[in-house]
Amino acid sequence: MKKLISGIIAAIILSSNMVCADERPFWTEKSTFIEGDALYAVGVASKSKTIEDGREKAFQKGRMEVMNYAQIANLDGAGITIETQMTYEERNKDRTYNVYRLLKTDVKKLLNAQKKQQTTTQARIKELDKMLVVNKALTADYVSKQKEIAMLAQEGKDAVRELQEIKNDAIQKQQDLENLYRIIEEKISNRQITIKRIKQKRSEYNTQEEEIERLFQEIKNRVVERSKKAKKYIIRGMKKEDVKNLLGKPDGVELLGDLWHYGSISIFFSGGVVSEVI
Repeated sequence: MKKLISGIIAAIILSSNMVCADERPFWTEKSTFIEGDALYAVGVASKSKTIEDGREKAFQKGRMEVMNYAQIANLDGAGITIETQMTYEERNKDRTYNVYRLLKTDVKKLLNAQKKQQTTTQARIKELDKMLVVNKALTADYVSKQKEIAMLAQEGKDAVRELQEIKNDAIQKQQDLENLYRIIEEKISNRQITIKRIKQKRSEYNTQEEEIERLFQEIKNRVVERSKKAKKYIIRGMKKEDVKNLLGKPDGVELLGDLWHYGSISIFFSGGVVSEVI
């Protein structure tokens, strides 16, 4: 019973959102149109399996309409924003959906983007023209040299052989230079590796030196602190156990246990009690 009621409610809600094709808004019959400073584009997704899928496809198709109208391939790069103004949905008998989305964008921004794109295109065309001129000159120079080489070749086999020897010599020199360059590169690479290792070692030494300095300072502070405590709290007549409870284990012991050291302070015992603090 609950499932039946839920189905009826869902059908009522769905039917309130779906209307007949005869009642479609006027804009569903258009592709693009302009009103004021706004360009409107209509995206249509027919036979969509779900409403969500149809909405997404309709938006993308409407976006393509804007791109085709403005002849701009990258709307985001041109700073063009698109807003959804209306969405119209209808259900088909085969349980698919037709979704229409009315999108809006600023005409002035589109025109400005077109002008920028045209300016960029013209600049690229000019650049290509310059490249063609240079290429033409290079081609003419190449053809001229080819004719010159052909004329020289006709002078005889000796001239051809001499040119071939010059060519072979040039190739050999080029190979020698490449080998030399490779050797230099290897040496530079090895030096860079050595320098890197030296820097790493220096960094390690610096770190170790800093750690030693820190430990030394800690020991120094501990010695000073223990010396202060010994001067402040230890008095004659205290037992060894009392001293140990106050200051902890001594840094050093001499005279068969009758001389304890705490930092720079020395404590003498006589008969198991403190006799003097120096």
